[in-house]
Amino acid sequence: FTDDFRKDMIYKLGNMTLLTTKKNSAAKNYSFDKKKEHYKKTQLTLTRTIAEQSHLTVDFFEKRHQFIVSVLLNDLQINSNK
Repeated sequence: FTDDFRKDMIYKLGNMTLLTTKKNSAAKNYSFDKKKEHYKKTQLTLTRTIAEQSHLTVDFFEKRHQFIVSVLLNDLQINSNK
């Protein structure tokens, strides 16, 4: 990933994932391949989908971010066209 992409994506929802404290501590800042093992064990579908990826791409992060934002807007009944 480029430095610009990393800077832009670091705090976006598409780059975030949910894990229990125990699993998050175990995953640490390891490589993606090592983290995937922890992601596979969660009950959270959104996190498990990360583990299903053979490798992570810019397209994956962008689509994931758009999906999460659209679900939140819909669930919170917020009109993003305003």
